[in-house]
Amino acid sequence: MRIIKLDSLRGIFSIMVVLHHFDQAFLPSWFYDNFLIRESNFFVDFFFVLSGYVIASKYAGIKTQSHLILYLKKRLIRLAPLLFYTTTLYLILQLVFNIFFPYLLGTHESISTLLFAYLDTMTFLNSTVVFNSLYITNVGNMGMNFPSWSISAELIIYIFFGCIIYFSFQRKWNRNAILFFVLIAAISFSVYKGMYAFTDDFGYIRGIISFILGYFVWNFTNNKSKWIPNLSMAVPPLIIAALYLLHLQSGYLYQMMALAIVPLLFALSILLIVQSDGILTNILLLKPLTFLGKISYSIYLNQIIVITIIPHFLFQIFELNPTVPIQIAVLVCSLIVLVIYSFLTNQLIETQFSKWLKAKFLT
Repeated sequence: MRIIKLDSLRGIFSIMVVLHHFDQAFLPSWFYDNFLIRESNFFVDFFFVLSGYVIASKYAGIKTQSHLILYLKKRLIRLAPLLFYTTTLYLILQLVFNIFFPYLLGTHESISTLLFAYLDTMTFLNSTVVFNSLYITNVGNMGMNFPSWSISAELIIYIFFGCIIYFSFQRKWNRNAILFFVLIAAISFSVYKGMYAFTDDFGYIRGIISFILGYFVWNFTNNKSKWIPNLSMAVPPLIIAALYLLHLQSGYLYQMMALAIVPLLFALSILLIVQSDGILTNILLLKPLTFLGKISYSIYLNQIIVITIIPHFLFQIFELNPTVPIQIAVLVCSLIVLVIYSFLTNQLIETQFSKWLKAKFLT
């Protein structure tokens, strides 16, 4: 089940994540230091909550082993093709630049480090500690193409969720009680670690918290009537206020406030948007925004290659003068290229190649 207005929101938030990852050296300080940009890493948590809502709406009835296997195949086919393409391309570019153009890189990586990072990502384990001790890159241990840590978390959560739904039918378990217990356990672990914004070590824990909240939003809204029109208009100011509040914090308090606020904020946002129509719904149904939503997965996994190559090429090779107008122009140019490139990968890999895989492995 696709909910177009939520897809549009995912497209908007994917662009916000891109802005968060854009190199500070190529942005005006007033833009880079804006609290919305600095805290946009938390929009990844919206993706987890939305995933929990959507997956629950489609796969809450996994009753047999064949249903479970089919579900896992579908989820793997959804995630793997684009991940394989973007990660392999990233590896090739890293090898070329590390071997032939190391002077263009801020940090030189050994071939073994790059290969371990590639393995970490391609096994969907870069949101865990499995390969953590084997390598460290200039972005830590988040694998190759570092935003992919959340894709690792997604697959781990898909497997976990599918198994819980399957066994709840097989053994007459109360799945809501089990998922609530796991939610409390994941929150307790975050409190114990004093950390919420996990990525390369316990990123799947962070994902589990938001995903399960998404499931409970679906469980609450299932077959419920609409609420007050335009109630969803509260979502933008709520998000802005929450990110501003977080931006004022630091250290342990920052992490614990993020744990308390972020997953609930996005769960509430989805609840309000699903349960009410009005001005925000009309905005989110505009074609440019639905287009961004459609290609948001490609935007997310293509971003690092595009926003690394284009600014470095223009500012370091062409030696453009980094005035504020030129920095903004390069940013806009990078985003345009990213959107066009992501449209192509969406069509060729997400759609066409995945369609071939489905015909081969799901029939």
